[in-house]
Amino acid sequence: MSDGKEKLHEAMAAAVGAAPPSPGGAAEVATGGPSRHDVAFFDDAAELRGPGAGPVADPDSPPPAADRAATKTKGPLPGDRAALLDSVRGAIGDDAPANAALERILAAGRLHEGSLLPNLATFARTPRNPELLVEAGIEPELLLGQVVRHLDNPLRVQQGQGRGTCGAGVMEYLLLRRDPAELVRLVDGITREAREVTLRSGQKLVMPRSAIARDASTRVDLDRLFQSAIMNHASAMSWLFDYDNPNDDDSFWAAMRGDSQMAVYGFTSLFQAILGGSFTSVTTLSRPKEEVGGLVAKAAARGEKVPVILEFKAYHWVSVESLEAGKDGKPASLVLRNPWGHDAGGDKPPRVALPEGRGRVRMTYDDFVANVFGATLRG
Repeated sequence: MSDGKEKLHEAMAAAVGAAPPSPGGAAEVATGGPSRHDVAFFDDAAELRGPGAGPVADPDSPPPAADRAATKTKGPLPGDRAALLDSVRGAIGDDAPANAALERILAAGRLHEGSLLPNLATFARTPRNPELLVEAGIEPELLLGQVVRHLDNPLRVQQGQGRGTCGAGVMEYLLLRRDPAELVRLVDGITREAREVTLRSGQKLVMPRSAIARDASTRVDLDRLFQSAIMNHASAMSWLFDYDNPNDDDSFWAAMRGDSQMAVYGFTSLFQAILGGSFTSVTTLSRPKEEVGGLVAKAAARGEKVPVILEFKAYHWVSVESLEAGKDGKPASLVLRNPWGHDAGGDKPPRVALPEGRGRVRMTYDDFVANVFGATLRG
């Protein structure tokens, strides 16, 4: 133990009556000189535990080979973009997984044009809400690193364990797939001082303050913060209550408070506000299951990833990744992605896990139709 730490521990012991103060301590203060208790006072900060849960263990997880975009030979970045990339690299610091993810994104040609790189650079240069650091220990470079790694591999998105955030997890995942630059802009906005950002529709997306503190939901900070903002806008009772992440226990009463559950209309409304364009809700409350399933299959056949609600033990949002046709050309099975971030398969509804894991499963088309409740479709 260093001399400074010994003095700190002595001072703490004296303060609680565990040991008498040593002679001379009072005289040091009285003469106006520095107290011995002030020497290296914060040397023990690394040994102190803050309140609440700590950061989630977050190992690197590059995307499966099938998901990696074909590498494009576009040459070096233009000078202005090279400077933007340098600012992102500098802000990430020595986070090796995030740096590796950034290099994969660069190699795929995703930073040579469009708003993804400028939005990342803006994120890197903009101060975060100080409450993130003070209340949860979330450093700006940690959050930026999580954003970059999610851009590289959207399968990292995970719904909060014990939270009714399946719809928010699906929306986060699909936004990374459809418009990753917009995801960066939104996360940048909700983690600034004001904790809000203007959507393309002109509406405000606000991150509730209750989302800042870490919880036991096993999500990384990015997932908790963004999903809470989504729930604050699109949960079943969002018109009446602010979303309260600590009180979302995926129960009936949590839904009554507005802290769980996302209705199809709420999802569709916010999805449209974020992405622009036109989206519509379809459910089995007004259409036969076969018709709803057929509409989803047609969208998937066009290459769209479709948010749907299926009947698990309760209604649960997932995304349709792709459609697989049989020899007769008719729909045979669907690949789905469960926002749990893991799914070993099961029988309610029947599904089989795919080798890459991370929540991807295969379901026969007939089982899908039998268990579908609703979907959000373009147009």
